[in-house]
Amino acid sequence: FVPHFLAFLPATREAEGNHRHATEHRKEQPFAARAFYANIMLQPQGMIHKSMSRKNSQEFLPLRRYGSELSTLTEDGSFLQPAPLYESVVKNEDIKIDVKAASDETVKTAPTTVSQYTIDSPDVGLDCDEDVDVDMEDGILYFPGPKKRAFIVKSVSTESVNIGKLNLGDAENSGKISVKDVMTENADLKDKVKEYQEMSVFVNRFVVTAEVVASKIFPAGFCWQLAASICGYPEDTAMFALCAGIGEAVGVLTGHLTYGYAKSKLMGDDSNKSEKLQTGLYLATGTICSGVSWQPVVNTLQKIGLSFLGVFVGTWIACTYAFNFGLRVARTIYSHRMEYVEEPTWMNGRADFALSITIGAATAFFVGTDADYLPEENFLIDLVGIQDSYSVVYGAFLAGCSTSLGFTVAQSLYNFAYPTGKCWVD
Repeated sequence: FVPHFLAFLPATREAEGNHRHATEHRKEQPFAARAFYANIMLQPQGMIHKSMSRKNSQEFLPLRRYGSELSTLTEDGSFLQPAPLYESVVKNEDIKIDVKAASDETVKTAPTTVSQYTIDSPDVGLDCDEDVDVDMEDGILYFPGPKKRAFIVKSVSTESVNIGKLNLGDAENSGKISVKDVMTENADLKDKVKEYQEMSVFVNRFVVTAEVVASKIFPAGFCWQLAASICGYPEDTAMFALCAGIGEAVGVLTGHLTYGYAKSKLMGDDSNKSEKLQTGLYLATGTICSGVSWQPVVNTLQKIGLSFLGVFVGTWIACTYAFNFGLRVARTIYSHRMEYVEEPTWMNGRADFALSITIGAATAFFVGTDADYLPEENFLIDLVGIQDSYSVVYGAFLAGCSTSLGFTVAQSLYNFAYPTGKCWVD
């Protein structure tokens, strides 16, 4: 949204309404807007940016951006929430600013530390004796750590400053706009950006839901029913459960790889084939556990005389934990040899369990395919009930529809309920 860099004015007490000196100063003299340009290109944690502004090139950690929030350097050297851009920079540290005054008149009053720099401080320029590529180095702000000469700061005229879509040069009384006005406009812009991002995430959730259904959920139900129909074992045997579960896992893996390959061809991107395979194996491992468990769970719940709804809920719970167990085992085993399978952590544990609940919903709706058990209570029988007279392929098709319906219902509730960035599909 902001094409290359973030231009953001330092927060001041005047913005809070209690900086009298700054207000009086601005009444007497036009305000020359200054801005920090921070290198916040979204980069993985630990990526290094090499500063080319000195003969002996040094490596500095660049400023980072957390999600869609904007962090601002304040007068005392601390950071506004949500999080510090560099954790070793602490409040009130006398971090030296690597700058020089813009003119001889301001040499004595130019700030030398973060805590001294305010919106009323004199303009500053680059403190570099060497030739600098201005296009690459203008206004970049570095934080290698406290008590180091860590900044390259340059004043920016109001005509050239853009904060999002707000061009200060186009404002009324150009060059005299107040910090409060700028921050108010920028806050409005941030609200609009946030609203746009939330809508984009919301739409993307349903796109991902549709892709998961087409590539994995429907093939899972289809292949479970197909394998169960052709294996030839009685429903109450271990071999039946094993064959059906393996069939479901094969459906997930095949569907995932086929869809990924087709999408790559359409998008013209053949990269990350290893990632697709490893992710498919990880999901298929979880599927084996829930697929093998499904028939024994349903048989047990039916034998103890539960209502259709009781079997429905019981299967949902049991298969949720079975699938989640498979995912955690897969992470534990595969993460040592597969670079795209993350080792078990608390964060991915939450995502795994959220996914498992939606898979549990798919297995619960799959119970509706059993047209023989309490048909008068089966509220899904008219949609996905499989009658004995149906062909094997049509029965497998209805099974795929039942799992797709269950997953879609549960995931849609997630899509509406979860805040931005908190749902597993985000």
